[in-house]
Amino acid sequence: VVQVENYSCDRVEKEDAPAGVIDIYRFKLDDNLAEGKYLAFYTLHQYTEVYIGNELIYSVTKSDENMMTDTYGSDWITIPLGRPDEGKECTIVITPAYKFIDTNNLEIFIGPAFVIYEATFKGDIIQLVLGVVALFMGLLLMTVAFTNYRKKEVGSNIFYLGIFTILLGLWRLTNVKFTPFLDFGKPTLFMYIAFASLMMVVPPLIKSIRSRYMTKSRVVLDILSIVISIACIVEVILQFFGVLDLRELLWLTNSLIVVSGILALSCSIYDKIKCKKSLRESPDKYLVIIIIGGILDIILFYTNNRSTDLICTLAAVNIYVIFEGMTMLFEYVNYQKRLASQERQLIDKELAIKMSQIQPHFLYNSLTSIHYLCDKDPKLAKKAVKWFSTYLRGNLESMSKENMVPFEQELNHIEIYLKLEKLRFGDYLDIVYNIEEQDFMIPTLAIQPLVENAVKYGVGDKKEGGQVIIGTTSTDTHYIITIEDTGTGFDVNE
Repeated sequence: VVQVENYSCDRVEKEDAPAGVIDIYRFKLDDNLAEGKYLAFYTLHQYTEVYIGNELIYSVTKSDENMMTDTYGSDWITIPLGRPDEGKECTIVITPAYKFIDTNNLEIFIGPAFVIYEATFKGDIIQLVLGVVALFMGLLLMTVAFTNYRKKEVGSNIFYLGIFTILLGLWRLTNVKFTPFLDFGKPTLFMYIAFASLMMVVPPLIKSIRSRYMTKSRVVLDILSIVISIACIVEVILQFFGVLDLRELLWLTNSLIVVSGILALSCSIYDKIKCKKSLRESPDKYLVIIIIGGILDIILFYTNNRSTDLICTLAAVNIYVIFEGMTMLFEYVNYQKRLASQERQLIDKELAIKMSQIQPHFLYNSLTSIHYLCDKDPKLAKKAVKWFSTYLRGNLESMSKENMVPFEQELNHIEIYLKLEKLRFGDYLDIVYNIEEQDFMIPTLAIQPLVENAVKYGVGDKKEGGQVIIGTTSTDTHYIITIEDTGTGFDVNE
């Protein structure tokens, strides 16, 4: 491949051009053109006309495409050359779609098409590898998340990190010079994918680290995610109706990304200051890596006076995703181990836990009370025996039932227990029911230990006795069961 360097470039003002100017490149083709040679050059948001001699052989304008956007995207223009073109003057007219696009650095090549493709691929190999790695890691993380979609906390973080990584990989893969070779004559397709990926990259990243922040910081990040999401929707709508162009709004997208990074770090610093003694993991631990990558790209840009295509930033992001993904996966594995261990313990101890609800002291006290009533009040003693039998039957039946039972069933069981306790305490024990909701399920024998504690350690330890209040209420998302007593109480500081 030969790069054409001996050419002239003239900038001409043109009122009807999108940017008000056009650039005209002129050079002479070689006198000995071998078969299979191509004229090739890369355009970025530019329209093109190519003349060999006085003949127009290639032309792309906005009217030809009938697009919603002002840009043609990025594309490789490859034009076959032959012996009839030997020694002729080649003229390339470049029309920028935007005023901020610099067209004075056009690189023109002549050579076999495959060699041009190969050279471009080699030039973009680092970026392509980084993009593929990001895409692969994102798919891996999302696969793990989908496999365990019922595990909300760790699984959701991995899921959002996977989305973020996939979007980043798509943006990189669709935003390199080699990609237009694969677009089958539709250069705007990958441009839209690149823009959309970059626009949507921040919200899933925030979601993936949100759980590590304190409440106030989470509110700030949630608002930020909403603002960015709305901005993305507005940009797409403006593009669809041809009001504004995504490329013209790229400054807004980049600004939102910068602001997001600053806010995320600010919230992290705030959390650290507020919780100096907290051992909780800080989100900025790995985000600093991305910031360092961005700073390196900026330094290289100004020292070399050319773009680095954000190679350092993307490499830093891949490092971040690897570390963050490994951390989340490690947390997830430990979570699964703890969950499995807890499930085994629950299964092994379920019978013992249920049996423990039948407290020996209660059985002795109840039988003693019934024995006393046999002489004093035989009718009440008869009722008490029935209550006692029903109570024992309820406890024993719960051992063979599923974990969840209707609250009404559990409440009936507690009422029988309290009737038996009332035999012993008499007027010293007052029971109040404030039941607003009872159409829901609860774990079997879940409330009884709380009521027993209220009677035994609350009212039972107080000379003048007291009151036990059982209440239920509900919110939009929860049922709330409250057990209160007016007994001896305790020092909460101890």
